[in-house]
Amino acid sequence: MPFRQMGFGEREGRHFVVFFVIRIFPFYDRMDVAIIGGGLSGTLVAYYMLLADQHEQNVFLFEREPLQFARGIAYRDSNENHLLNVPAAAMNLRQLPPGDFYHWLQKNNQTGYSPADFAPRNLFGSYLKELFERQLAKAKKVNVKVIADEVIDIRKTDDGLQILSRSGRSFHVAKAVLANGILPPADPFALAPQVLRSGHYQSNPWNFRYLNQLKANQHVTLIGSGLTMLDHAVELLNDKGNFSVTAFSRRGLLPLPHAPYEPYHFPDYTIVPVEDIGLLLKSIRAYYHRHKDQGLDWRDLIDRIRSQAPQLWQALSEVSKKRFIRHLKPYWEIHRHRAPQRALNVIERAVKEGRFQLFRGSIRSAEFKRSQLVIQLGGARGSVTLITDYLLNSSGLQQDISLTSDTLLKNLLERKYMIPDQTGLGVETDHSGALSCLSGEKNIFTLGALRRASVFECTAAKEISEQAFLLSEQLLQR
Repeated sequence: MPFRQMGFGEREGRHFVVFFVIRIFPFYDRMDVAIIGGGLSGTLVAYYMLLADQHEQNVFLFEREPLQFARGIAYRDSNENHLLNVPAAAMNLRQLPPGDFYHWLQKNNQTGYSPADFAPRNLFGSYLKELFERQLAKAKKVNVKVIADEVIDIRKTDDGLQILSRSGRSFHVAKAVLANGILPPADPFALAPQVLRSGHYQSNPWNFRYLNQLKANQHVTLIGSGLTMLDHAVELLNDKGNFSVTAFSRRGLLPLPHAPYEPYHFPDYTIVPVEDIGLLLKSIRAYYHRHKDQGLDWRDLIDRIRSQAPQLWQALSEVSKKRFIRHLKPYWEIHRHRAPQRALNVIERAVKEGRFQLFRGSIRSAEFKRSQLVIQLGGARGSVTLITDYLLNSSGLQQDISLTSDTLLKNLLERKYMIPDQTGLGVETDHSGALSCLSGEKNIFTLGALRRASVFECTAAKEISEQAFLLSEQLLQR
């Protein structure tokens, strides 16, 4: 019977026949892949597999939030105030020409942006979605099916993996990729149950619906002082509701600003992998002080070190890694994860108006009293009491995987299909991103934030695209 009479298009019919042959003849070398998460990470893995188009292969790309497909959390928001924290011309992905995103902006009537401008994030999401759809239409061997469902479990079988979804469906594949993206932070232990249930606290920093609950002139307190906090502070301070904002973190440090700089040629570059974090820090400082008067901008040096991050991190001893996390990581974060000056200007203006304060400390206690939250902060400089109308956990990604509330990850941890790393930054993986597990099989992979324990720098588009490309090559191997 012709494909079209069966309700299939030519391409769908071809893949139905492949699927039928696989089921009838078990000797067929089946290499189907499940990609769990359709944001930046998952979409890029699928894109690079489509780009290679080497073998007949089915790829099931699961995304539980259809509006997040190809956008994820970072690039779905339509708010023009939420900007990329990399200039448009520098938002480059592996296997694509330099400046491709910027040229896409020009071709899509977004001509108001220069190469050095910070474009709204949702535009990069639209760009990524178009890249994927264009390659999907071109591919002849690799077939990607996007499935609007949540994967809640993975079970290892004699001949591969069984993928179980929230809706009750089951898929049999040879390999799977965890492309979960950034996990929401865990609730601070000091929050009383009455605070969690009060309706005046939100744990998910990527849900902006709480703005609908606020009334004019109310006060909002934000946990964290990094880029996630900055998104919310800018949103609140630009709103016509005349909100006031307080933020706090253990160190009380804001991201440093982006600024243009003349590229440096890095003569006699001496920063090399060592075991001791003290020696590494001394080497970085010495190089900067020797060259800053010759035109080296600290941003250029940080970006150079960023390109070495996996090698530098892997060379450190376990003791040095823990020292870095405990003492130096916040300072690396504000230099590495810089912010557009436009966003920082909003904060500076609000400080002058008395609408923004930043504290250094951690929650010691929090109670819900008479429709407000009373929060006690404690730190090296003493204690501070905050009275606020709303509390939002904007502390960024959840690093300790053992604290996750994600059903799939909890199941994988319980079965020892994934093992938390001793640093508390993610899970154990090999150089390809394969999860370490007790049985030793290497058929579940990950990329992005979950790999932070092994490569450290892996949450920006640049590093994710590099990992996605290398992982796609691994998945295409038969």
